[in-house]
Amino acid sequence: MIFFLLHLLKELPNFVFWASALFGTTLFLMRLCATMIGGLIHEWADGDDLAIEDGDGAHHQTGSFKLFTLHSISGFFMMFGWVGLACAKQLQYGHQISIMYGLLAGVITMVLTALIFKWSQLLVSRGTRFDITTTIGLVGTVYQRISGNEAGKIQIVVDEVTRELLALSSDGDDIESFCIVRIVKVLDYETVIVQRV
Repeated sequence: MIFFLLHLLKELPNFVFWASALFGTTLFLMRLCATMIGGLIHEWADGDDLAIEDGDGAHHQTGSFKLFTLHSISGFFMMFGWVGLACAKQLQYGHQISIMYGLLAGVITMVLTALIFKWSQLLVSRGTRFDITTTIGLVGTVYQRISGNEAGKIQIVVDEVTRELLALSSDGDDIESFCIVRIVKVLDYETVIVQRV
């Protein structure tokens, strides 16, 4: 029994390395697949809402540094496990040194992941951030005929970017293509109410 417990304690660091490596790698692959599938679904969806962020998009702080995210935590576990295993099995280091190198690799991965996400926010152009409520009062051109209670499409320029929005007539009358209209109300995240100018 004592021999078994000593053997278990001796192998415990290897078990922790394997568990961390498998947990982190599985989480990383799941996030990667979810990102790829989500990106494909987003591309296949109607392109009209590509320029509109999610509901909380206006509250994002551009360039903020967040160390503890799901990406960085999965990276920490993945690198801690694989580097620890490499040190213990391949380089024949002791468990303490292997744990130190694993922790160092995990922390470096966390910091680098957080920095990559912070720097990637700097690449977001103003054109991709769009709050539809800022269009109220703006003048645009009917791109696709608005007929009665059926939505048409209008083109407007917001922050030097031409945008295409779904539009309904405020009085229910038809509005022909190429007519000039003013946005009087926002109905939802992609539809506005307009009236002829």
